Amino acid sequence: MTELQEKIIQLLKDNDGRMETEKVCNLLGITMNEIPWGYNIGWARCLQVGGVYHLILSGQRAGSSVVEQLSFKQQVVGSIPTRPSTFKSK
Repeated sequence: MTELQEKIIQLLKDNDGRMETEKVCNLLGITMNEIPWGYNIGWARCLQVGGVYHLILSGQRAGSSVVEQLSFKQQVVGSIPTRPSTFKSK
């Protein structure tokens, strides 16, 4: 992982997993063209309502905080039965 990737990931982690692309560029002194892209990079560029692009950490659902996502994952995992139900035949 490059130093720039680490800086971007740290910025995203410090901001609930997402930031406007323009703010990331301004803070790091880079242009949008200098943001690394590729397979397994660690984030996605997503168009938000109003035409603003955000960088969102991989594995994050757009529009939700890290805390909300952890709660969601706990609810989903908690709702999966650990053993199959038994059915009575009529």
